[in-house]
Amino acid sequence: MKIEKNETRYSTRELRKIFTRVHNEIAQYEGRLPQWKRVRVLIRYARPGGVVWSGNGKIKGVTMKLRFQRGGIKIKDVAQAFGHELMHLYGYHNRNTRGMERRDKTNGGSFAPIDLWKYPGRLTEWDDGEEA
Repeated sequence: MKIEKNETRYSTRELRKIFTRVHNEIAQYEGRLPQWKRVRVLIRYARPGGVVWSGNGKIKGVTMKLRFQRGGIKIKDVAQAFGHELMHLYGYHNRNTRGMERRDKTNGGSFAPIDLWKYPGRLTEWDDGEEA
């Protein structure tokens, strides 16, 4: 998996750690994603006033786009976003996942089989020393 482009001020290294951890957790249920080494992720900011995160992943593909809000985001939201889109890369459609979100009561409604309680804290944007 490679973060092809990170157009946010969130740490690429921290995002990669979260993404790898989520994949490892999902792999316990689904097996390792065959195309994991070829997965490419683009990260951008979400539109102002919108949702905490949004994204898209090509069904059984290798590309994923994620959009996160500005000003900090909960790590569990990052994990949920990546996990949700990763399930699309595994081949799942949203319409085929009814009830999967109940597989684990701790996963906060994501159909990815991850325990969101394992992802505490927040990601903050890095500061390059500029005054606002």
